Amino acid sequence: MAFVPTYICHFRVHVSGVRKKRTICLPSHCPTSAHHVLAKRKPLTHIFCITQDYLHVLRTKGPNSLAAAFVEIDSGERLAIENEIHRHAVQLLEESRTPETFKDAIDCFTVAIAASGSRATKSLLARAECFAHLGDQVAAIADFTTVLNHDSGIVEALYGRACMQLTLNHQQETVVDYLRALAINFEDTKNHIASLPDQPRLLVIYWLHQHTMNLLSQDVSEHNEKRKLQAKLIGQLLVALDENNPTWHGLYADALIVEGNYETALAHLDKVTQLSPDDLTAVARCALIHVKLGNMDRAVLQLGKLAEDDLQGLNFVLKVLDREQHEELAKFASNQAENLGRKNRHEEALHHHSLAVMATNANQSDILRKRAKCLARLEKYTRAERDLSLVLKLEKCNPLVSDYCARGHVYLLHDKEHPACNDYIRALDLNTSAALSIITSKPGRANLARVFYNYAQHNFDNKKFPEALMVADFGLQIDEKHMELRKLKSKANKQMGRGCVIQ
Repeated sequence: MAFVPTYICHFRVHVSGVRKKRTICLPSHCPTSAHHVLAKRKPLTHIFCITQDYLHVLRTKGPNSLAAAFVEIDSGERLAIENEIHRHAVQLLEESRTPETFKDAIDCFTVAIAASGSRATKSLLARAECFAHLGDQVAAIADFTTVLNHDSGIVEALYGRACMQLTLNHQQETVVDYLRALAINFEDTKNHIASLPDQPRLLVIYWLHQHTMNLLSQDVSEHNEKRKLQAKLIGQLLVALDENNPTWHGLYADALIVEGNYETALAHLDKVTQLSPDDLTAVARCALIHVKLGNMDRAVLQLGKLAEDDLQGLNFVLKVLDREQHEELAKFASNQAENLGRKNRHEEALHHHSLAVMATNANQSDILRKRAKCLARLEKYTRAERDLSLVLKLEKCNPLVSDYCARGHVYLLHDKEHPACNDYIRALDLNTSAALSIITSKPGRANLARVFYNYAQHNFDNKKFPEALMVADFGLQIDEKHMELRKLKSKANKQMGRGCVIQ
């Protein structure tokens, strides 16, 4: 990936009065002779010629000799050399961008850096860019890091190092540098990321999004101020990069919710619903805010939409509520469901019943019973059976007659006569008078006695005479005058007496 220089072009210079270069020859066994000769020559020649001599020292003796060559030079002269050779490197790059030119420029910048005592920020940044152009990301990262060690607020160094880390596919390091840059200068960092070529820009956005999702997926109690700020900065950045992306508005709203900035979060969630009307995640987040603000009626209205259609969104909200908020929400939703039921608005009532079931941590049996009743009215019998079965499981140590009767009645409505009879038998066995009272109300004694007769006859036909006799006995408890049941009971007794009980 090509790294585009951002500031080299600012240094446009014209070097005049250049004399013919004269090379100082230094014995290879005497590195210190280099700086003695240069120190004597310095006052007698043009500064440009001196910089050429320092380049010769670097290329023939290496960086250590170069550093030694500047030891005896005063700060004013060193600054002049630093500036002159930096200008020369910039001019080289303005005239040519070949690999050889980049290498020559690196040497020039190295001399400038040595003259400054490794504090020449502009030369370090420029050399890092040259390394980047040559594909040496590790060397570029080292220079950017040196700059940041001297001044952690230089965003250009953060951009450069982030781009190098991106090229090396170092996700975490890239994200960290961009987060630091955003905290220092948000607007400039946004413009920098927006200016990246498509592929690296999209990868940076993906990594930043992923980092924010990881931050927000942690338990609310673990959200420290640093994480909150990071999530907020990234959310704000993504919205700024593409304000028509509903996902970014939703992510930013999540970060704002964690921060406690509910009003601004609602504004971004409104934007989500405008851009993506079918997005139920925005509904979930709005509801969460209303719970936090104590607007329970609005929260229940919105969460009711999720209870039947988007359990994941509902769970997102419930996960961050405390126990007291859970119970308040469940109670409010259950009351609303009953009010809607009295107005025969059973479909709406079902959503609120389901919300109450999901929200409650206590008295779940009562809420399940109410939802089962609503489900039966909507002819959703399988779900009603499931709810009542769960109630009986929850209350297995102390089952209620009414629960067996309720499930038995749902079985009847669902044309499941045999399971219905079994439930009514359990109810009669628990408390005969209580069961008969419920049966009289619905489905009616005569109606249920007929069902019992059919079940008893089925057992008799299949030579299950003990079962037929038991069902007939319970059927006669329901309607003792039922003649068919009496006859069937007699026939079953006769078969039992004959010993014809082998299946």
